[in-house]
Amino acid sequence: RVIGLDNLNDYYDPTLKQARLRQIEAVASPGLWRFERLALEDGQGLIELFAEERPQVVVNLAAQAGVRYSLENPAAYIQSNLVGFGHVLEGCRHHGVENLVYASSSSVYGGNRNLPFHEQQPVNHPVSLYAASKKANELMAHTYSHLYGLPATGLRFFTVYGPWGRPDMAPMLFARAILAGEPIKVFNHGKMQRDFTYIDDIVEGVIRCCDKPSTANPDFDPLTSWNYDIAAEWYPDEDTMLAVTLYAKDFTGGFESAISQETFTIDGQQVTVPVTLQATNQETSSLYGLELTASHRFRNLPDMLDGLGFKISYNIADSDFEFEDSLYGDIGYRDANGDFVQTNEGIVAPGNIPGFSDQTFSGQIYYQKGPFDGSIIYKYRSEYFQPYTSNGTRLRYVGDVGVWEARASYKVNDNIRLKAEAINLFDAPKEQYFFTNDNLGEVNYYGPRVFFGVQAKF
Repeated sequence: RVIGLDNLNDYYDPTLKQARLRQIEAVASPGLWRFERLALEDGQGLIELFAEERPQVVVNLAAQAGVRYSLENPAAYIQSNLVGFGHVLEGCRHHGVENLVYASSSSVYGGNRNLPFHEQQPVNHPVSLYAASKKANELMAHTYSHLYGLPATGLRFFTVYGPWGRPDMAPMLFARAILAGEPIKVFNHGKMQRDFTYIDDIVEGVIRCCDKPSTANPDFDPLTSWNYDIAAEWYPDEDTMLAVTLYAKDFTGGFESAISQETFTIDGQQVTVPVTLQATNQETSSLYGLELTASHRFRNLPDMLDGLGFKISYNIADSDFEFEDSLYGDIGYRDANGDFVQTNEGIVAPGNIPGFSDQTFSGQIYYQKGPFDGSIIYKYRSEYFQPYTSNGTRLRYVGDVGVWEARASYKVNDNIRLKAEAINLFDAPKEQYFFTNDNLGEVNYYGPRVFFGVQAKF
């Protein structure tokens, strides 16, 4: 039994959509097809349909389509592609759906110029809101899969064409112009290139994914660690504190890029192809660190400065953890005995623990007197490794950065406090280095941010 949903909107002629429905109804067996006119944005209506039908497999091909139209009506994309897809995920989560297959798009590759495109490429530069919404769908589905065990497969379609296709797509526009004896409208002086995929191939791929829910990477296990620390604190007086901490972590498990030979049946023929996966191993590594902390409040200052104090903290650490890049790092495969056989020697050094900086520092000068509380803060962290958001197997480094902040609050009475906060006062940039820590790839400026608020207690 199949339940079909569509809101039949007027993005293009609804009569074409209705004609498609009549084609389905003409061939569908009685009782095995039902159409529901419903928008994904209607969260209550969608949840009620999930509760009524209890589907085993959900195929979400619904979205506000079109790249150029996203410039004219961005709200339609946010509602349908983000809010609507969120409702689909919630329906799957709460009603025991066994498999979710959803349409992403080749548009997510955006400004990527490395051809041919492949799933391991970073897709951090969408060039339209439509593409950004599809990238967001992939992240949302991944999160639900991780949190709730929902098998989810996203398919990046490359310009699907065929009978009953959308009238605003190039094949239909070209065919209509040819039949009418009119010139074909071209863009970029006719220098455009694009991959098209025939509808029958897309249908076959979608159906195969319906029959084979995605599974977790069998070679990816959680890391385990033993933690040790020893700390000492000294309070020379009630206004001063000194502390030192020594800590260590022993890790079992590391990341490596491994090639797995996967066999598929295509047109009755068995085809074996290499698939690169991020795997974990049983290697051991360690982290050692030292943290120093001090704070002091001045008491013997003139009355105007009474309440002035400072806090400082410095951390230094080192680790021999290794995280290989899936394309430029050491690559190999696991043999029948579970031994790692290296097939490619890496040309870039491995990363360390994601998010690990070997040095961090924070310093704060504060002033607390009566109802007023204010502080100026400086935070520094050295360079750290951060995998790409869209592809956790590729190396990316974030350069060292120091940021100034300021905070202030004023207690009006026991129930009301006024607050102000400024972040990144001097517009320190975020510098990102791709694959090696000296290959600058991107610089982001976010600017200072200032917040004002009122805290009230009733």
